[in-house]
Amino acid sequence: AGPEMKRLYDVLPAARRGEWRETAAELAADAATLAGPGDIIMVKGSNGSKASLVAKALAALGE
Repeated sequence: AGPEMKRLYDVLPAARRGEWRETAAELAADAATLAGPGDIIMVKGSNGSKASLVAKALAALGE
């Protein structure tokens, strides 16, 4: 999520791209449609990027 990651998303080959959203909140809101059974997902980010929103949304899917 965010403008810095958009640059990476844009240069990756389509087969290597994941998902990109403008904000972590948008990514968290879409977590249920982006993650599937058996997926392994690593969330990396800082407190400033609000990556914890994404991690919490993904964790809630398993509850």
